[in-house]
Amino acid sequence: MRDREDTALNAFVLPAANNVVSLLAGTMVLCTVFSVLTRFAQDPAALSAYAGLEAALESDGQTLSPDVVQETIFKSNNEGLTFIWMPQL
Repeated sequence: MRDREDTALNAFVLPAANNVVSLLAGTMVLCTVFSVLTRFAQDPAALSAYAGLEAALESDGQTLSPDVVQETIFKSNNEGLTFIWMPQL
């Protein structure tokens, strides 16, 4: 170890930076979802890329609402957020 190395500072900075990066990543995923969802208002044909959401809207005759999005997208234990929505960027 070097004399100028501050172990206490490193023990504080590394976990704090890890938490900040995790929060930013979570914010990025949620922003991605809602930026993609605004495309449906402009182009309803874009809904065909999302089979679960399209099936939910067609089966009940519902319109796109936050409740429908929560039931179809956020229901899959948040796996859909990362593996379905992030590639849509």
